[in-house]
Amino acid sequence: MNAFDTLKKKLGTFLLVRLALHHVWQSGPGLMIGSSILLLVQGLLPLLTLYVTKLVVDAVTAGVAAPDKAEAFKTVLRAIALAGGTALLSAVLSSVSAIVRELQQIAFADHMQDIILRRSVELDLEYYENASY
Repeated sequence: MNAFDTLKKKLGTFLLVRLALHHVWQSGPGLMIGSSILLLVQGLLPLLTLYVTKLVVDAVTAGVAAPDKAEAFKTVLRAIALAGGTALLSAVLSSVSAIVRELQQIAFADHMQDIILRRSVELDLEYYENASY
């Protein structure tokens, strides 16, 4: 397989992906935008989790050396609560993403079924009654 064939194959794949995305967009632009935003936020959430973990470690380290242990304990608790909030946010976003994905699948299936039905109505009745078919 030469470079031209490889390029041709990749271009064909790209065009199929483009066509698929076009149909997904037509089936529900709002769902596609929502799904994309959720995907972006869920992609950034591990960075937030990592940063919050750093805050917890920093708070514990500072609390060990702090003269006021009560205030240091409150700071550690705030950092732990923030970590818990981040975990809760991750779980909620995961659930919302699953719901959006399910709605998008239903909308896409309905859209494709509509396209198939419209095309089948456009065909001549002779196409369906052909014995050789």
